[in-house]
Amino acid sequence: MEIEKTVTLLQTVAEAGDPAAARELARLLCLAPPTADGETLEDLWPGERWLRMALAADPDDSTSANPLAASLTQQIDA
Repeated sequence: MEIEKTVTLLQTVAEAGDPAAARELARLLCLAPPTADGETLEDLWPGERWLRMALAADPDDSTSANPLAASLTQQIDA
C-alpha cells in the first residue's frame, strides 16, 4: 500500500535527523486510530516520539508543539 511506503520513507528520513520528516510522520501517525490492544504509550500515541524529535530540533516550531501538547493532554485525560 502507498501509505505504508510513505510512512517507511518518512521514518527513515526522520531517524536520520530531518525534523520536517519527523513532523510529517507524526501527523500521519496521529491520523491513524490507536491500537486497541496497545500496551505502551508508543502504541497508543505513536506520533509523540516524532513530534518531540521535531520540536527538539526547532523549539519554536508551533506546528509540532501544538499537536504534541494535544497528545500529552489526551494522555493525561486517559
